[in-house]
Amino acid sequence: MGTVTLIVMERGSAWPGRTGASDNTIIVAGENSAILCRTANKLLALHQHGHQVRDAVLACNDAVDPDSGARRAQLAHALLKAVAAGRDGRVVLTSGDRGSTEVRRDLLSLAGILSCKPEGALATISVTSGASGDPRERMDRPIGRQRASSRPSSPRPIAPCPPGGPTTEPS
Repeated sequence: MGTVTLIVMERGSAWPGRTGASDNTIIVAGENSAILCRTANKLLALHQHGHQVRDAVLACNDAVDPDSGARRAQLAHALLKAVAAGRDGRVVLTSGDRGSTEVRRDLLSLAGILSCKPEGALATISVTSGASGDPRERMDRPIGRQRASSRPSSPRPIAPCPPGGPTTEPS
């Protein structure tokens, strides 16, 4: 059984840079609903061949429409489930250097939602913006690392998820 890094790239997203994880890196690219099918098929094939996804990167483009947000949520949850199956997995949500404030805010919100899922306690979830998808390779602290990580480096109180789970509706 081997470990792999899975990079899922939305059409028009920036290359996330070195992930610093596995020598075995697999890339899935696509647009709209095709990326959902491709990612699901790749995750299934990896599982059937006995591979474990240890690190997953979702490279996001600048789209902020509701369909893009819903698709990202589905992709991110599938990636979280895949990395949570092993130990010390991590999901990185990343946008390019030119990612808008709105995209970054949406990714932080998505990271918060993921961290409230049961699988969120079994993986590190982080958000970065810029060339490198690996928070360990960045000189500055990743955006939202303390708030979105399920294993913060310096524990501090975080508001619990609301009863019935988090909502994805804009406030």
